[in-house]
Amino acid sequence: GRVVDRHLRLIRYRTHPLVKAGDKLPEPLLDLLKDKKKKKNTSRQTQRSQRRKRGTSKDGDDDGAYEPKNKVIQGGVRLLEGVTCPSCAGDQVVRTETGKNRCRICFEEWRR
Repeated sequence: GRVVDRHLRLIRYRTHPLVKAGDKLPEPLLDLLKDKKKKKNTSRQTQRSQRRKRGTSKDGDDDGAYEPKNKVIQGGVRLLEGVTCPSCAGDQVVRTETGKNRCRICFEEWRR
C-alpha cells in the first residue's frame, strides 16, 4: 500500500502544472534571514554628536589600541569570538548589518 501511494504521489508531482512549467518556487522562510536596510541619517550634526559619544575624532587620532575580537572565515564572513548562541550554544556567530548577532547554525538572532 505504501509503495503504491508513493508512486502515485510521484506521478501527481510530475504532472503538476508548476513542475511542468519549470518555475522555481520561492523559499518561504528565506525572507526572515534577509537584513532590512535602514536609511542612514547623514546630517553633519548627528555624525558629530555620535563621534563625540564614541570618543573618536574624524582625523583618526586614536592610538589604535582597540582590536575587534573577530576572525575571518571563507567568503569574507567574520565570526565573533567569545560569543555563543543562547539557544543552541554554537560558536558560529556573525554580526548582521542591523547590529544584531546571528547564529549560523540555528539562525537565531538577538541583541548583545
